Amino acid sequence: MAELPTGDEERTETAVETRSRLATASFKLGVLPFASLLVCIAISTALIISRVSRNTEDVWFAFVALSFLIFCPLAAISAIILGHTARSRIRESPVLVKGRGQALVGLALGYAYPFVILAMIAIPSSCRSRIQSNESAAIGNLRTITGAQTGYEKAHGVYAGSFAELTDDTHGPAYLLGKWDKTVPKTGYIYTLKSTDNGNCYEATADPAIPNRSGIRHFFTDCSGVIRSNAKGPADSTSTPIGE
Repeated sequence: MAELPTGDEERTETAVETRSRLATASFKLGVLPFASLLVCIAISTALIISRVSRNTEDVWFAFVALSFLIFCPLAAISAIILGHTARSRIRESPVLVKGRGQALVGLALGYAYPFVILAMIAIPSSCRSRIQSNESAAIGNLRTITGAQTGYEKAHGVYAGSFAELTDDTHGPAYLLGKWDKTVPKTGYIYTLKSTDNGNCYEATADPAIPNRSGIRHFFTDCSGVIRSNAKGPADSTSTPIGE
């Protein structure tokens, strides 16, 4: 068989290089959103650990949201288009062309991206549900403490000044069950208790163990039995009653 002219050899080599570059581009564009996700997770984790201001976190997460809703989808769509184009040209090529595997990976990553977006939407929703559950548990626990204090006051004439007094069962059944040490969170909240007015009243608080993570609202109650909350800091007797 006669050899192809030099010009045909150059055109064939150029076509092979173009198809290889398409496959490589598809692969890189497919990897880009996931690499960006890992970087964002790392930076977000560092911000949470370092306890930066809420405003800084809001700005960062807004930037992440824009990136994953605008820039990354474009990269994923481009990866899909280039992947299909590269695989089509590779199949039609009369010569062996490398890049089929890269194009396939680029396609797979491009098509997987919508599921990543769904997961990113579902995870914050799950976190919000957990926060709401923790806050509901905190309100319930303060009501339990109120009930225990009522029983203690009837038996002793004064309110208990600590959880140790309410949980003491050496002289009979305890008024309050479980561990309430402030070093051990209960459903994401830390509880404190103290007596006031020489034992004629008391104050109990429930604060998020990790503010804005395990809970948003802080809670307070006293001998009035009214539970109050404050989302901006520790609650006290001047805070708004829950439900108002």
